[in-house]
Amino acid sequence: MEVGEGKFGGPGTDGILKATTITGKNADCPEENTLLPINEEDEKIINNLTGKAKCVYDKLKSSNGNLFNETIGAFIDDPEYNLTLKTGNCITTNDACTNPGDLNNIVITLEDVNQSPIGIAALILHEAIHAELYRYVSRFKSGEDPNNRARLFQLYKFYKEQELGIGNIQHVYMTENYINPIAVSLRSLDGNKYPLDYYKSFAWDGLREWDANNLLSMEMNNDYYSYRNTVINNSNLDCN
Repeated sequence: MEVGEGKFGGPGTDGILKATTITGKNADCPEENTLLPINEEDEKIINNLTGKAKCVYDKLKSSNGNLFNETIGAFIDDPEYNLTLKTGNCITTNDACTNPGDLNNIVITLEDVNQSPIGIAALILHEAIHAELYRYVSRFKSGEDPNNRARLFQLYKFYKEQELGIGNIQHVYMTENYINPIAVSLRSLDGNKYPLDYYKSFAWDGLREWDANNLLSMEMNNDYYSYRNTVINNSNLDCN
């Protein structure tokens, strides 16, 4: 049986917009109509992760946390920007990277996927913040209100004059605004098993050298790091 052409139909009985696919020997003589749900998220976010990394991503998604929704979730509602997640090799790091070469099709690449699930979750959230910041700044060029993130643009101006790369300017901004949100997300993903400070070592990964405001003292860093193995060895996040 050959498949004819598809067309958009109205909402189904569940209120979800459907696509009507006409099946038959040809579109002029259909044998039946089939309603296919349109998953907008599948079009905006391409998840090519596999194995442990995909398991962690799926758990982050199902947890419906604020940080996940404000970063990766922002791409679902924006018709101009797509996000792809994949495993692969990064040029400047062995952990993970976000490629803004095409700002309308941003790619997150996870390289170190052999670490603990909670560490992978931290990587995904870290890179998701990068992706959302790239999207936001690109949006600014087409009318986004810069006052919503005035500090970000202030840092861009200050550090670009010193020829610091945009990704690392974002790192400075992240130390000021995202340590607690990352830690809160990881703690929630782990079933709130330990106090928040136990997850801050993961939140600081990739950001320690960009602590321009000295928010992380040596003593604090040592304390946070001492909790790290406790979380890794006893985590409720089962993706091994």
